[in-house]
Amino acid sequence: MTRSDRRYEFLDGMRGLAAISVMFMHYSENSFRLFPTATCAVDFFFILSGFVLAHSYGARSDLTVGSFMLKRVIRLYPLLFLGTLIGLPWLFWMAAPYPQGVMKTAIAGLTNAVYLPYFGWRPPELGNLGSPEAYPINGPEWSLFFELAVNIIFLYLVRLSMKVNFWLAFGSLVFMLVLSLVMARAFGKSGVALPGGWDLMSFPVGFPRVIFGFSLGIAIYRMLDLESFRRIEPVFLQSAAGALVVSAVFVTMFTFAPGKGHAALLYLIQIAIFCPLFVVIGAKTAPCNAGLTRIIRLLGFLSYPIYCIHIPVKNETSLLFNYFALPTEVEPFAATFLTFVIAALAGKYLDIPVRRWLTATIRWRTVEFR
Repeated sequence: MTRSDRRYEFLDGMRGLAAISVMFMHYSENSFRLFPTATCAVDFFFILSGFVLAHSYGARSDLTVGSFMLKRVIRLYPLLFLGTLIGLPWLFWMAAPYPQGVMKTAIAGLTNAVYLPYFGWRPPELGNLGSPEAYPINGPEWSLFFELAVNIIFLYLVRLSMKVNFWLAFGSLVFMLVLSLVMARAFGKSGVALPGGWDLMSFPVGFPRVIFGFSLGIAIYRMLDLESFRRIEPVFLQSAAGALVVSAVFVTMFTFAPGKGHAALLYLIQIAIFCPLFVVIGAKTAPCNAGLTRIIRLLGFLSYPIYCIHIPVKNETSLLFNYFALPTEVEPFAATFLTFVIAALAGKYLDIPVRRWLTATIRWRTVEFR
């Protein structure tokens, strides 16, 4: 979303709140468990990406698949590469005691650095913890892989009607549920592999998951662009108080603690009802308060950097605390502080300059294939 187009600016702030919730979920895994169901934030990201990209590129009939993909790689890659660099020392340290550790870690690093999943050897301390993660160096990168993958067909999705995209989202949701059942049975597990996409057992589930999100986001954008919906401007949502209430209720969505055996059902309810509903509400929210607007813009600015680096920073912080025998109670707070600082610096001094340089340097006319 460009600075000249603030129509859906509040959604960027919601993206920031979702990214911070995911960070706190991971940082509190071994203690007080903040935001235990923030995994659905990834689906919110997918829906929001479909919405925002439909807004930015839906009317661009001149755009080719090649040029669009290049734009998306430039947008996503610099911070993803930074996350890989931050995460590598931790994995090398974990693998160093084993004969094949350094070589396999180097292979994992190269594979993850070019977006591809790695399911090969890893330190036993990691490999024995259930199904192997697709991105051992930077776990959240799995969602960026699927985001880039669906961008290949985005220009075709965005040309479909609102009704077709709604049906495609529904079909993808059903297929995701069926596929998760099949994958769980194939790996000898009970229940379903939901939410999926991040590990070997559920990796194929990521494809219908991201298609569901993008199709639904495109359909919601088309729906809100209808004249009957554009006339609806709730007064309460056009205020600072309305923005604060929406933000509080939105974050509350990640705090639900499902009962035993109900996690998958709660997840489906969150992604099929709550996440799209918050996209609709967020698109209609425009706080008329200068201070709150600055906070929203800051949250939007920090959202992607935080998501890209929070797991590598957490792992490196844990490594330092173990090496220097520091009190583990302080570790989550130190990791949180470092994540915010590094995210702010990386966003301003790495991400923005590198993307500007790449955009100005690459000859866009050389990418004309459809």
